Amino acid sequence: MAVTRARLAATLAFAIAAGTARPAAADVTQWNWAGALDLGSRWTSNVEDWQDDTNLHQVAATIDLRGLAGPWFVGLAAGMDLELGFEVPGAFVYGFHLSPLGLGVRAGKRSYLGVIAGVGFGGSVDRLPFAWELPVRAFLEVDLGRWVRVLAGARVTFTPGNDTRGAGSATLDRADEVELSFGIAVGKRHHDHRAYWSDGTYVGLFAREQLGARLVGITLALSLNGAAD
Repeated sequence: MAVTRARLAATLAFAIAAGTARPAAADVTQWNWAGALDLGSRWTSNVEDWQDDTNLHQVAATIDLRGLAGPWFVGLAAGMDLELGFEVPGAFVYGFHLSPLGLGVRAGKRSYLGVIAGVGFGGSVDRLPFAWELPVRAFLEVDLGRWVRVLAGARVTFTPGNDTRGAGSATLDRADEVELSFGIAVGKRHHDHRAYWSDGTYVGLFAREQLGARLVGITLALSLNGAAD
């Protein structure tokens, strides 16, 4: 009788373990994701006099895509950004970065933190020499209710092989450029099955250190974001 009970207990334990292992394995194969796309315009000006007591004014269109995916609350993160515009005095402004290497952490359904790195290029004709750029970027997005979303970001950029743009940040000695941003997106959140999304208006401020000078600006954008789990 004791042997029979032991075999029954072992069989029951095996059945429970097998039953709980199947959902766990299924969760591993099903990746969750969260991401955002901002289509915007940006105005930038310098804090100190740039050259010959003149003020710099820059207007650019921007595309900013970022997100993360993974089977748990920790996942792989990646991003891409593009800017095209003009400045006075100066000329054509351009920049592109592809950042496929990164990690992200989700908190709740649609709040997350990510750190990504990649490669790109950028410059401004007659002012900022062309350079290959290695950006390291962090982004934080947090929901405050169903209508308001807070976005914050930081980017440190290195320009190897370009002496003119090297050591352009006064805050970080080893960084060539530094940028901080903060803003709020307002738009109602929607929920359908396992997906969450919203589209709204983003208004943000940013500050940048470049070529030894400080620049500040305003960003207006259409902010699209979504998540699924």
